[in-house]
Amino acid sequence: MAANTLDMHQVSFAAFHAAQTMYDLAKMPFNMAAQLTQATLDNDLARAMPGISSLVATAALTERLTRSFSKQGFDLDARMETILSKPFADLVRFVPAGAENVARPPVLLFAPMSGHYATLLKKTVTGLLETGHDVYLTDWKCARQVPLAAGKFDLDDYILYAQEFMRAVPGDVNVMAVCQPGPPVLAAIALMAAQNDPKQPKTMTFMGSPMDTGVSPTVVNKLATDNGTPWFERNVLTTVPFWQPGAGRRIYSGELQLFSFVAMNRDKHVQAHIDFYNAAMRGDKAAMESHKKFYDEYNAVLALSAEFYLQTIDRIFVKNDLAQGRFVHTDAQGKLHLVDPSKIRRTALLMVEGERDDITALGQTRAVADLCTALKPVQKNYYMQAGAGHYGIFSGTGWRNGVLPVYAQFVATHARSALRQRLEIA
Repeated sequence: MAANTLDMHQVSFAAFHAAQTMYDLAKMPFNMAAQLTQATLDNDLARAMPGISSLVATAALTERLTRSFSKQGFDLDARMETILSKPFADLVRFVPAGAENVARPPVLLFAPMSGHYATLLKKTVTGLLETGHDVYLTDWKCARQVPLAAGKFDLDDYILYAQEFMRAVPGDVNVMAVCQPGPPVLAAIALMAAQNDPKQPKTMTFMGSPMDTGVSPTVVNKLATDNGTPWFERNVLTTVPFWQPGAGRRIYSGELQLFSFVAMNRDKHVQAHIDFYNAAMRGDKAAMESHKKFYDEYNAVLALSAEFYLQTIDRIFVKNDLAQGRFVHTDAQGKLHLVDPSKIRRTALLMVEGERDDITALGQTRAVADLCTALKPVQKNYYMQAGAGHYGIFSGTGWRNGVLPVYAQFVATHARSALRQRLEIA
C-alpha cells in the first residue's frame, strides 16, 4: 500500500485537512478565471501580442492546479457490464465488440485499493483484452460515497469479497493481483484450498505485492514500522462530513494519499508541471494533452475505510503476519481461521517484480514462493522486468513488451496442463 515518505512527524495532518477544506472552497473562482482567460486569449491573434503566451500558459497551469478531479472512465473499445455489485466494490467485465460468444481464458484482475481508482489499470486491461483474455475487474468504490448503514469494511471483509468475486467468474479463473491486493488475495485462495473449494483459481499472479515486507524494506515499509499503527490512527484519519453520502464514516482520505504519492517523487512532479507550462507557452497541444491524460487519472483518488487501512498497516506492514505464518482471518460467522498458503496445491503461481520498484522492493513479492511450499517447482514462475519501477510492471512499455507476453504464456501453459489433467481423469 502506498504511504507518505515525508518525515510525517513534522506534518500536522489536522492542519492539512483544514487547509484542504479551505482550499476546495477558495479555488473555484481561480479555476473559473483561468478557464475564461484561456477561452479568450488562447488563439493565434491574441498570442501575437507581447506577454499573452505567458498569460495563457499561467492560466492553463492555474486551471490544472485548481481543478477537482473525479473518477475517470475506462474509455476502452469494449462493453463494460456489472457482474456483481457490493457496497464497497463492483465486479465488472469487459466484453470487446464481436467477442460475446468467443471462448477466452478468464482473468480476474484485482485492482489496488490504495488510493487510486481501478481506472489506473486501464492499460493493464487493454493489454489483457488484446491478448485474448476475458477480463473481470474489481472496481473499488470511494468510502466517502458508501453510507454508514452499509456497515464496516476491513481486511477480513476484503478477503470475503475476494472469494465471492472468484466464485462469480465462470470457468477456471486466473487471478491477477496488482500491488496491495496480494496478501489478502493469497489469503483468500489459501482458505479456499484448505476447504477444497471447487472454485480455487487455476493460476494466481502477484505483481509488485508486499508479501514479505521484512525483505529489503522500503521507505513505505519503514514509515509503518517506525510509527506504529496507533500513530496512524491518531494522525491520518478523518470523518466524512455530513453533506456527503458516507457521512460519519471514518476514512483515510484520498487527498492525503495524493499528497503522499506526490511527496514520494516530488521533483518528478514539479518538472512535469514546468514542462506543461512550457508546452502551453509554445501552444503545443499534443504535449499538453499527454500531461492532462496522465494527471487526470493520477489526481483522481478515493478514500479508504479507516478499519481497512489500519488493519493493512498493522497486519501487513508492522507485524508482517503473512510471512510470519500468523495471519488469521475472521469469516462471516465470526470463526477464526489461520491462513496457511501451504494448503495451495492446484493453483499455479507467477511472481512479477520491477527492478527499480521503490514501493515494493525486489524480493518482497518473490517471497510468496517460500510460503506456498506444496506447489511443485514447475508451478512456481518468476519474472523481473528490467528497468521498471512500480507502475512499469502494469503500465507502459515494461508491461506491454515484457510482463504481458510472459503472463499470456503462463496462462496458456497452465490451461493446457489443466486440460491434460481433466482428460486423464476422464
